[in-house]
Amino acid sequence: MTAGIEVINNSGTTLINDRDPVLVLREKRTVSGAPGASYVSGTATFSNTRFPVFAVKTPNWGFIHSVTKSGTDTIVKYGSYTEPGGSAITVELFYFDVPTRSIGQSGAGLAIFNSSGLCMFDSNEKNAIVTSVNPPNGTWTGSPGRTYVMAFYSAWRRRIIRQTDLDYYSDRTYANAAKSINNTVVVNSELMYAGGDNIPGNVSDSDTETGAKGGVILDVTGY
Repeated sequence: MTAGIEVINNSGTTLINDRDPVLVLREKRTVSGAPGASYVSGTATFSNTRFPVFAVKTPNWGFIHSVTKSGTDTIVKYGSYTEPGGSAITVELFYFDVPTRSIGQSGAGLAIFNSSGLCMFDSNEKNAIVTSVNPPNGTWTGSPGRTYVMAFYSAWRRRIIRQTDLDYYSDRTYANAAKSINNTVVVNSELMYAGGDNIPGNVSDSDTETGAKGGVILDVTGY
């Protein structure tokens, strides 16, 4: 056994060690749309990212549209879809990453660092608490009084363009989506959120898919 620290629960699950970081909530952002809007989107840039994980919370269908990295910065496009004519859309974006505490930084509590001086755990932070992995389509229900969100494996997106004849085209866009209502999360791994017809300029059929469907349910009560 190598030197270090490891905290294991009664089930044999490792909760904390000095080799793998416990992800914490770094930041939360919100984007809103006007009542009656069917779609709202936002773009957020986060600096000094290391292992970024993103989750969305909305009572409508929320999803991550794309995630790109530029150096240590990460740019996230996210959005939400509801039936046209519905209530105002509000989408919360949760950004989780490794703790930022440095050795010698003041403050009460427990902090664990690895041999390189990187913080692996900080008791002052709000941790990413995983409660379910890759939930199936449908409704997932947690404990009463808790709040849960879907953190996606990646920004999955599928776009299908079909040429029916020389003058008629259809364009459909799908996403890995979820909505949070009290202590439930409803998952739709292939939600169509955009569509159009008679789109000029398309000359052939295409079916493109990026990212991977699936994700994890996080407990974000009080976050």
